Amino acid sequence: MSGVSVQIDEQGPAEVRVIEQLAGGERVAHEPGERYVAEACERAWRDLARAGRRLPAGTVEVLVLEDEFRHVPSGAECGRAIARAA
Repeated sequence: MSGVSVQIDEQGPAEVRVIEQLAGGERVAHEPGERYVAEACERAWRDLARAGRRLPAGTVEVLVLEDEFRHVPSGAECGRAIARAA
């Protein structure tokens, strides 16, 4: 089953880290400048702005899970999960 898990540590400068866990258990870290991370951040900020909120200061750790069919949640799905957790 694919999914997105978000943890927020409200200490330090704002930073979003995205790690993808493949179906076989291998983990791959996405770089901050990658399109997937940029799309996730843009969606999170847009959803939060609509609600009159913003990301808290600190680190946002995102674990994206690939399912058995090799489906990975999109950057937009990741961003929605970030906004819900914030």
